[in-house]
Amino acid sequence: MRKNKKINIIYKDDQIVVCEKPKGIPVSSDKTGDMDLLHQLKNQLFFEENTDGEPQLYLVHRLDRPVGGVMVFARTKKAAASLTEQIKDHTFEKDYQAVLTGWLPDDEGTVRDYLLKDPKNNVSKIVKVPNSACRMKPRKREL
Repeated sequence: MRKNKKINIIYKDDQIVVCEKPKGIPVSSDKTGDMDLLHQLKNQLFFEENTDGEPQLYLVHRLDRPVGGVMVFARTKKAAASLTEQIKDHTFEKDYQAVLTGWLPDDEGTVRDYLLKDPKNNVSKIVKVPNSACRMKPRKREL
């Protein structure tokens, strides 16, 4: 295993690892071949914990490549099953924050936008008007 840029580990025990995902890297491997967070974290744990083999880590949720934030990885199959159940039951709390420029018209409300997926370049972008010829899915955000 090779050394990579150090990932900020916020918390770890024998069941989970909580770390900061830098923006711009994928959570898991994709067709770009870029180093991903899962393998980078495994490499880091391998060197820090001086283990004989590859550390076990299980991906239970994702963040999009352009997004930075906190990720939770399970270290055992039992922890992965428990976290997956919490996500399904909506007891695993997720909070999202965005940086805005300019002014919003109201103090509260709903912003609706549509994502246009570009599988060739492995990116998505927001479009204002949905087009039935494009693969889009609406995303709703509460202000």
